[in-house]
Amino acid sequence: MKNITLTVALLALSACSTATFTAQPYQPSIEATSALQNLGLSGIEIESVTSSVDIDNSCPSSARAISLPNKSGFEDYIKDALISEFTIADIYDKKSPKVKLKIDITELEYFLSHSSLMSVWDIEFIIDSSNGTSLKVHEHFLFDAGAYNLWNCRKIADAYMPAVKAVITKLAKSPSLRTLLTPQASDLERISP
Repeated sequence: MKNITLTVALLALSACSTATFTAQPYQPSIEATSALQNLGLSGIEIESVTSSVDIDNSCPSSARAISLPNKSGFEDYIKDALISEFTIADIYDKKSPKVKLKIDITELEYFLSHSSLMSVWDIEFIIDSSNGTSLKVHEHFLFDAGAYNLWNCRKIADAYMPAVKAVITKLAKSPSLRTLLTPQASDLERISP
């Protein structure tokens, strides 16, 4: 009987040690949507989101990992989040865009603090516009991961969606965003009938 109990306990422990924790699906921000609508622009396409850095989804001190909804990559998650915000704000247009955006993720990592209960997601990307301008956006998103232990992975995954929402809201409220999204005169001539 003791052998059966020990075997069951070991199987349960090994299953927990290799678990993945899935971040929440993206939920648009009212604040970001409002800021994007207030620009009064339209015809924006998110052409691509790439990463020039290696993104590590493993959790510290365990075999656990962070996964994303629909088994997407971190780049796809951010692209889908941007498209969601731009679509709700009624500025997204893939069929006949006036401006196309290419986004490069230059930082995407989390840090767990051993000395305090606060941890951080750092997300940074550079957006290049087809109008020749670019914009860098960075978010240092603090979250409470609690005491350092194996269950921090759940809190890291839970904090990812709000961190992405925070960086997109920062982008939407940036005074430089209008310049990034405004077509040049040559772009308007090219797409006019």
